[in-house]
Amino acid sequence: MVRVRGRNRGRVNIAGVVCYRAGHRSRFSFKLHIWHGRRGEPKAFSWRQYRDLIVMTHVQLGTPVVWCWAS
Repeated sequence: MVRVRGRNRGRVNIAGVVCYRAGHRSRFSFKLHIWHGRRGEPKAFSWRQYRDLIVMTHVQLGTPVVWCWAS
């Protein structure tokens, strides 16, 4: 957690993926969601944004992917 002084408006969320494969270097992919505090703007990731992160990771690696979800 990083605390920042200011007007206390806005938020930055990050969803990250760490990939390990025996004999290869590890990889890290991430997606940012920035909320500016505007009316009607979503504060958090939608399921579509998570889906896009999963698809992007699968395409970049070019191999089947096993997901372990932790929150």
